[in-house]
Amino acid sequence: MAAAQPLNVFHDLKDVYPAQTLPKEEARWADLVSRFEKAYGAKPTYIARAPGRVNILGEHVDYSLFDILIALRPTTDLRVRIANVDDKFKPASFELKHTDKGWDAGLVPVNEGGGWENYAKVAILECLARFFPDGARDGKPPAGLDLMMAGNVPPGAGLSSSAAFVVASVIMFLAANSITGLTKGDVVKLAIASEHRMGLRTGGMDCAWHGQLGVAPLLPPVTRGYPAPASAPARSGHHELTRAARSRRRCAGTLQPACCRGAVRRPSLKGMEQGRDGVCLWHVQPDFEKTYLDFIPVRCERFQLYKRAKHTFEESLRVARFAELCNEIASDPSKANAGAEELGRLLNGSHESLRDLFDATVPQVEELRDICLKNGALGARQTGGGWGGAVISLLPADQVPDFVARVTKEYPAYEGLSKEKMAEVAFASMPGSGAGVYKVPQ
Repeated sequence: MAAAQPLNVFHDLKDVYPAQTLPKEEARWADLVSRFEKAYGAKPTYIARAPGRVNILGEHVDYSLFDILIALRPTTDLRVRIANVDDKFKPASFELKHTDKGWDAGLVPVNEGGGWENYAKVAILECLARFFPDGARDGKPPAGLDLMMAGNVPPGAGLSSSAAFVVASVIMFLAANSITGLTKGDVVKLAIASEHRMGLRTGGMDCAWHGQLGVAPLLPPVTRGYPAPASAPARSGHHELTRAARSRRRCAGTLQPACCRGAVRRPSLKGMEQGRDGVCLWHVQPDFEKTYLDFIPVRCERFQLYKRAKHTFEESLRVARFAELCNEIASDPSKANAGAEELGRLLNGSHESLRDLFDATVPQVEELRDICLKNGALGARQTGGGWGGAVISLLPADQVPDFVARVTKEYPAYEGLSKEKMAEVAFASMPGSGAGVYKVPQ
């Protein structure tokens, strides 16, 4: 299984990117190295890389061409200095301290003003707890770090830029401290535990895909890989939401996992026994509140457990059928056309379930999806956690250029965008290599 495979070690960027994007990526990596050298006075030793992911199917079940790059150089002190090629992310510096209570990096919770460096902090803290629990490993303290980050995963698009950051940070720590012998599964477990340190109630799907584990989020999660139909790439359209919609997303993002988990773990609730498609009342007990509702305040008196659970189980069946179809098409290409049409229907079913059972879409997304379907998509759905983000569409590869031209012309929010900005909001997504580490030539 993929989870048992060793972490990727890249020796050439040709092993990371397809030929058509290689020149652009070579320039981006060279710029990262140059900026690192300017900031810290020497070239980085390693670059840790974790890709973003386009989730084709399997939304709210688990609880690639874009990536996060972290250039790093180990230092001899216990201080971490981190900067970003994007100037809107301010540089930060923090000290790693080992006390009788464990390691401390001055982590400030998000709801108390913690910054973007928190993603690196939680990964470092988790790795320190795992590999340096007593303050040293084989008689040596952990390395300090000089870090420079570059990312081109569109934030807020449902492509899990934050999970990619955490995975890359874990890999960065392992490389800096010469920790070897770990599998991709080990890295994913460290990344999941790291996100939990921030109070994020996440499952393993996002982190697993960044590590190229191919986790099919069935119930329970099963680690396996599936071939993607090469003739039918996903096309993503990213829509930036209004502030009001984002506020709703922050509130709902905590509520929906609570509903889903509560329904799955409490199947004997009266509302589910009767199969009512209505709300199920549940008096919130202190333990339930502590488990699900303490990170972000939730304004809710009733949990729609039946609807959330129905989506969870039906979405898992769609994932299983999607995987089965991909294997059938890979083994018998003559089934490609009929198989692609069924794949499209599965995408449509997923979106309708997110809309009707999970209440997770917004009008802007519905409008964009309708335009995609009208212009020839075999199937289209919102991807990511919901309440905005991106719409992915399935279509034959030879139809992609015309499809993009029509959709970007018809969707009102795209009017007036520059060529560079348009490339950020509408793009083709093809399978790519997973997370790994690259040793920089000195």
